[in-house]
Amino acid sequence: FTLSPEDYDKLTRLIRITRDAEEVLLNSKTLKREVERYAAKKNKDLDDEYVKIQRAVIDLLRMFLTAFDEMTLDEKQLKLKELKRFAKEGDNELLEDIDNLIREKKITSNQGISLITSSKAALSIYRLLIRATKFLMLSSELKSASEMQDELVHEEELQE
Repeated sequence: FTLSPEDYDKLTRLIRITRDAEEVLLNSKTLKREVERYAAKKNKDLDDEYVKIQRAVIDLLRMFLTAFDEMTLDEKQLKLKELKRFAKEGDNELLEDIDNLIREKKITSNQGISLITSSKAALSIYRLLIRATKFLMLSSELKSASEMQDELVHEEELQE
């Protein structure tokens, strides 16, 4: 059987979104594993940093599950830009915190690596959810899958 161009585009979008969802789950497992690794150490400074990372992910998910559906397309685009900026700023702040905590000997270098791994997982979750959302938003504008893919790839290249 053959697919119409419209059906092919829908299938391509579904495959991409499914892959991104799977990657979100893998990053969530990484984050959970890292938090559990040091949970019994009773280090308040370390715990505080893990809480910041977890809270950022929870806030992101809460936003996607509630208010995002009620926004206009323009509001969604502004919100996504704001989320990208928030994620980058949060990651930079965390890296500074980790550096300070290691220098002050409040956490070990291994704990710092765990925080960096957790932060990377959280940042990936942000990027994947934002990318999936943009993909869905672009699809609502009736662009072809290849045009959307080109736009998303170009945008990711600019971020790096």
